Formats: sequence, structure tokens, C-alpha cells
Amino acid sequence: MSRAALILAAHGSRHEPAANELLRAWAATLAARGGFDDVWAAFHQGEPTFAEALDQTDAVDIVVVPVMTSEGYYCDEYLPAELAKNRRYGSVRVRVTPPVGVHAKVPELVETRGLELAARFELDPGVCGVALIGHGTRRSAGSRVATARLAEALRKRGRFAEVAAFYLDEPPTVEEVPIHLTRANILVLPFLISGGPHAVRDVPSRLGLATPVTGALPLDGKAHGCRMICDAPFGTDPRVLEIIADLAKTARSDTASPQSNGSTRFRPGPAAPLRLRLGTRGSRLARWQADHVAARLRALGVRLEIVEISTAGDRLGDVAIADLPGDAPFTDDIDAALARGEIDLAVHSLKDLPVRAALAVAAVLKRGEVSESLVARADLRLAELPPGATVGTSSPRRVAQLLALRPDLVPVTIRGAVDDRVRQVRAERFDAAILATAGLSRLGLLCEAGEQMPLDLFLPAPGQGAMAVQCRSDDAATLEMCRSLEDAESRRAVTAELEFLRPFEFDRTYVAAAYAIASALDASPSSVLLRARLLSLDGQQVCDVSVSGNDPTAVARRAIDEATARLGL
Repeated sequence: MSRAALILAAHGSRHEPAANELLRAWAATLAARGGFDDVWAAFHQGEPTFAEALDQTDAVDIVVVPVMTSEGYYCDEYLPAELAKNRRYGSVRVRVTPPVGVHAKVPELVETRGLELAARFELDPGVCGVALIGHGTRRSAGSRVATARLAEALRKRGRFAEVAAFYLDEPPTVEEVPIHLTRANILVLPFLISGGPHAVRDVPSRLGLATPVTGALPLDGKAHGCRMICDAPFGTDPRVLEIIADLAKTARSDTASPQSNGSTRFRPGPAAPLRLRLGTRGSRLARWQADHVAARLRALGVRLEIVEISTAGDRLGDVAIADLPGDAPFTDDIDAALARGEIDLAVHSLKDLPVRAALAVAAVLKRGEVSESLVARADLRLAELPPGATVGTSSPRRVAQLLALRPDLVPVTIRGAVDDRVRQVRAERFDAAILATAGLSRLGLLCEAGEQMPLDLFLPAPGQGAMAVQCRSDDAATLEMCRSLEDAESRRAVTAELEFLRPFEFDRTYVAAAYAIASALDASPSSVLLRARLLSLDGQQVCDVSVSGNDPTAVARRAIDEATARLGL
């Protein structure tokens, strides 16, 4: 059996030697446990470097565990590129696991750290806010995505009063913690790996706390009218070692095939890996979606470049969406780049695509939350908004349903990305805004919503919450690869919804809303259940229908016939 080696790859720090020494100590612990012939640590800032890592052993079977919080530039681009510079790279088998920070046990560990911190300072965690601090960078959305997902996971676990994500290098920044969190006691949990200057000095000082000496965390202090307790960084917890060990063990057990599980991220060899360019809009939500798809494909060994493309919908930010040029102002420019061969893939929110294109996408990913949420001043619910309150939305469908429920409210056109619309409400430009729950959740902003609208009151746009991947129809290799992203249940559900929308897509009198539940298999005579709504633009006429059946298209057509007959259309 060939010799095997394990590399723990971390960013490291040249300013805080203790940060690198901790990883070296963990490498020694893992070496003593056995399972690998050699174990050592390598660093971006430290020795050995990533490029020198393969020189530390004569093993030909090498597992690399990125001791990093997220996918992104250092994990997905810099680390593989540096490893490939080594003279031995072409003659060894290298398997790179997912980064430590995306392991399934991380939410539980971070929650435990928060509970332990609260107990240490004799606080009830149920009345504490949690500020989860990620690094963030405009170079890649990986850190932001991982931190936002972790914040959402902590919220769902329900042990703390409120949880929000903040970042060192992008908004919402560390300084905004007291703006977004309302609790008198805030637990600050740095989702960072090392005890370098970011965690030890930057986070406390930017919160307005006294700058501690190295090793003085956790730090208890007061700033901005609240008590803040800043913990040591996540990556210094000795329990992280067990996550590293699990990632290494999983990768080590994959001896038959480099593609036998999700741990393997790339394998050098004579055949070059598939290289693709993925097009997306530049908003935070669009980048989240692109990074999500990119992570899925990179796990299959695909080399991806993300290309940001400006669309008419982005450029004409002062024009109401209904008045924008073209049938699909948020996707037409990306589709054109795809047709010209400037990109190989495109990622969209399915609801942004025209029906003809949405029904022909290469893959529909597993659907997220479909509902709408209300972001309002003072976190009011829809029923609590005073008469005459302004509600921002750019959707005629939302306007119609809003007026059907509360004709005393005033819909006002709002433009901008999801996070910008939230800021407009907080800046009191509007009393409230209606936003897709999925978008808020993906950006870690669900805590901004005062109410998640029940589906019986507010039906979503057809395809809402689903992401779609497009490629050229003659690109057989990319089409085949996209099959790994497909979710059959989501595809059947959105097909029914989009077919219901088809005759009303460009109607200036009525708007359509729909939500379907579908099973992946069509053996049942009622494997698709469609709830659909047709409304006049002023909300005065509302027709709800519910139809079930086996074929999504047939179900939608029956719903169309029933709704139009009842409205006399």
C-alpha cells in the first residue's frame, strides 16, 4: 500500500506565531493517532508554504484539509494553484477536502461555544443577541456565504434571542453590530480560524471595546449602550481538531476512486479538468447563487471562473421593473453572453426568467423557501401597519395581493438589491417592503423580517425560491455535468407554476401567483398539487384555485381553465 500523508493547510499569520504553532500542535496530535505516515501543517503566511508542502514527504497519496472557514479565493484558487507549482504535483495523488468551516458539525460547535460563553458570564442565552463575525471579501463570496449560512443555522436552532452575521471587510461590518442587534447583551463569536490580529485586536477595537493583549479573550466590556462579550476565534477551539480528523478520515477512506464522495475536490492527472466560465449579475444575492453553484461543481473537479455581467435591470435602477425594456431585463444580457460563447454557464433566480426560457433550463436546483417576508419599521406585521403606510415593492403581483388584503396601504415602487431595500426601510424611506424570504435567508438577513407571510395570504411568484442553471444546448459536456445539480421534485413543481403563468406573463390586466408541491416520481395520480391565484392589478378581483394530478403541465392547464372561467375571461 502506498504511503499516505496529511497536510493541514491554513492562512496562518506572520504577526502572531502562536496561531501557526497551534496548527502544528494539532498536526503532531493527528500524527500520533496514526492513519497517515506523515502529518504536517502548511501556511500561506508561514513555513512551509503551500507550494513547498509536497516536499515534506515522499508519500504519493496526499490528503489536504483546508483549515479555513469557507470556500473562496484561498481555498478554491490559491491553494490548488500553489500546490500545483510543486515539482512533485504531477506524480502524486492529491485530494483536497471541503474546508473545516462548512463541516456539518460546525453549527453545533459554534452554538455550544455561545452557550458556554453565556454560562461563563452568567447570562441567559435566550435573551442574548449573537454577532457572528466572518472575514468577508469582495474577491469572493465564499466567506460571506458560509458565515450567513451559519448564522441562519444558529437562528433555526433557537437558543439565542437573535443572530446576525457581520464582516471585517464588507457590509454589514463589525461596526454595525449595535445597529442590527437590539439586545442589551451581545455575544460576539468570531467565525475566524486563527488567533491572528483580526481576531485578537481588530474585532474588539472595531466594536469599541478595549484592545486586549494576546490571549486575553474572551473580553467583557460595554460599548454603544450594550454589554458585549467577545469570544476567542472559532478556529482555536480544540474541538475543531475532531472536525479536521473526520475530514481527513473520510478522504483517506476514498481509495478506490477520486470521485467516490464529496470530499474530493480535484485530482491531478493527464486529463485536464473541465474549465468553465459562470455568468451572473453582480448583486450580493446573485453572487451568493453563483458561489453556491460553483461550490457544487468544484466538488466534482470543475475549474470555474465567475464572470459578473451588468444587465439592463441593474443599469436602469431608477426605472420601475414593469417599465424596463425587453422581456427579461435581469437576464437578457447574460443570455446574450452565453450565446456568444463569452460564458459557459449562467445562474439565475428562476422567477427572473421568461417562461419560455425557464422551462428549458439545464438544471433546477433544490428549491429554497418560497414565501414572502415583510420588513417593516419597528418590525411591525402587515396587520399592524397604520392606514396610509407606504410599502415598497416592484412587483405587480405583490401590489395586487397587498391591495386585496389592505386596500388602505400605499404601494410604492422600490428598486435595488435585497440588502439595499432593507436599508431603505431602516432609513425610513418606506414604512415597509415585501421581499422574497429565500433572498433574505441566503444573505443572512432573515432577522430583518418582522413577518413571514402565510401562503394562504400571499402566494409567491411562479418559480420563486428556485435557482436555475443555463448552458448552450449544443454543449454536451456541460449539459451532462449539470445533471448532478438537478432536483426532480423542484423541477416538477416549478413546471406546473410556470405553465400556469404562461398565458398571463405579459398581461396588463391580471397577474398570476402560484405554488406547487410535487413528488419526484409520477406514479401517484395526485403527485402534483398546484395552488394558483389570478388577481386584477387593483386587487379587487381574486380567484383562487387548487388542482392536483400527475402531469405538471396538465394540472396547470386545468387551473387556467378553472380560473379564467370563474373570472369570465
